[in-house]
Amino acid sequence: MMCSASVIIIAYNMEQFISKTVKSVLGQTLAPSQIIIIDNGSTDNTLRIINRFANNNSNIIISSLPINVGLAEARNISLDFVKTDYFCFLDADDMLRKDAIEKFSKVAIKYDADLVTCNVLARKHFFFNKTQHPSEWYSQTGCMSILKCPKQFYEQAAWAKFIKTEYANKISYRFTKNSLFCEDVPAATVLFTNTDKICTLPDPLYIYRIRKNSLSSRFEKKQIDDFVFAMTEQDRIMRESRFQSYKVFQSIYEARLLLGNLLLSRLNPKNIDYYFKVMYLAFNHITHDDLQNLFSKSFQLEVLYTSIMEKDSKLYTKLLKQKS
Repeated sequence: MMCSASVIIIAYNMEQFISKTVKSVLGQTLAPSQIIIIDNGSTDNTLRIINRFANNNSNIIISSLPINVGLAEARNISLDFVKTDYFCFLDADDMLRKDAIEKFSKVAIKYDADLVTCNVLARKHFFFNKTQHPSEWYSQTGCMSILKCPKQFYEQAAWAKFIKTEYANKISYRFTKNSLFCEDVPAATVLFTNTDKICTLPDPLYIYRIRKNSLSSRFEKKQIDDFVFAMTEQDRIMRESRFQSYKVFQSIYEARLLLGNLLLSRLNPKNIDYYFKVMYLAFNHITHDDLQNLFSKSFQLEVLYTSIMEKDSKLYTKLLKQKS
């Protein structure tokens, strides 16, 4: 027995990549019942290309938006089309391994999981610059809560997650509107903290592509503001959920610093002073206890945290030179 599944793709001006992405879904060993593609106001040939696929595949559902409403809102719109037991998001320039839906489905049915996560294959991952996530994140068997796999917070993106539709509706799973960066962090926090039925797969079923001109390769002041908002929202969600696990909070804050480091590394130089001026708002809920062993693996993260809390970009440069 297999569950029914939807794959959701949000596409904006992806004529160069969308064919390979859709083909990776059509070539699955277990075909998804729905392939939901939201054309987010594309001005290139993206819509024409996906319409050709839809003409030959009855399980493809296309919604063409007249203007680009942003990735977060497009994702929210896409969820209204889901009529299956489970769904997953696939970025329009990424791909699924051909057995992804089958492996997700087997685990989901076996354990009646609310959420199944998988390893990710990438040329250069944001945080670790390795070919894929460390497999130990996904080595657990059976169902668990986030208390047993807190490092899931290292990867809070919408993709690489197979989500039960009933569970998503129960927790009002939605994305932060009008955000260009970290719009999926509050959504992932709600997703992780409301269930004890999380399953993990060590297989790299999601194939992530990093492009030089992608949204995540360049950052401006708006992304700083989005980061701060997302992290303060995450803090609010965690306070309301009353989680007390040190390991969970350690993973959250380490992930936050890693993401903050990514943001800084790709930031327009003219906005660096602004970064250090406001970023403390995303970290001022960290307590001394939360910091235990947090910087044991990276002096750069310690330097970043210290400089953020001092709101001083020059201190960051100075401390890096001292530590190196």
